Amino acid sequence: TIGYERRMNPLLANMDNKDHFVKQCLDLKHLPGVPPYWPRMRNMNTEGPPLLGTLREPPALTPDQFDRHQQNGSIVVDCRQAEGFTTHIPGALNVGLGSSFATWAGTVIPADSRVLLVLDNPADLWEACWQLLRIGYPTPAGWLAGGMFAWRTAAKPLQILEQWTVFDLEQQLQDNKKLVVLDVRQPGEWAAGHIDRAQFVTGSALPQRWQEIPRDRQVAVICGSGYRSSVSAAFLQYHGYKKVVNVLGGMSAWKSAGFSTVKDDEYA
Repeated sequence: TIGYERRMNPLLANMDNKDHFVKQCLDLKHLPGVPPYWPRMRNMNTEGPPLLGTLREPPALTPDQFDRHQQNGSIVVDCRQAEGFTTHIPGALNVGLGSSFATWAGTVIPADSRVLLVLDNPADLWEACWQLLRIGYPTPAGWLAGGMFAWRTAAKPLQILEQWTVFDLEQQLQDNKKLVVLDVRQPGEWAAGHIDRAQFVTGSALPQRWQEIPRDRQVAVICGSGYRSSVSAAFLQYHGYKKVVNVLGGMSAWKSAGFSTVKDDEYA
């Protein structure tokens, strides 16, 4: 409760005034990144959400219908996990359905987008819809009936997001001195140890900073386990990056394999 926090939270218990509180917050190290949809939700919570009225189930679309919707500007969101996303619809974003779906959907899907869904299981449709509605997106324009099997058998185009193991990554770091390892974890995770030569852009900041990533070099995206890195790698592909791969298992697998990490003084 607010009363408990005022008594027990050190930042609040010793608060003299607003300026003092703000200074204490700004002095904290390794604060997690703020997803870009949070300011939008703050305004919606303050002003009140729009009335939804009667919700209609998004239509099941054939591959041809789905393709036309995408060509007309709808954003494809593939809700499968990283391994399943290896072969996907060109231009699709990847946000695996689960407990982190809303956070990362709100991070990479442009505001007010009409969304098309690719699902592992049609039974997941309403779960994805509700999570999108709760963070301010309209009801999806539709979902791909038959999933990727239907898309492939309709001879529709495919795009590949290559998946590397940490052993692949370690070998590539030896062989390719121009390889960019993009670490998209939170600041606290980075501070606890990262791969030498890695470039750090926390995933929540990638929509504002993706142009800092070199286009002409191989980019291997890594996070803690492979979820956030797949979201981020797909986001780079969406913006036209051709030489991007996802690292399965992330830094957890890297450390389990016994590979070395370093710490930077400024983040220690």
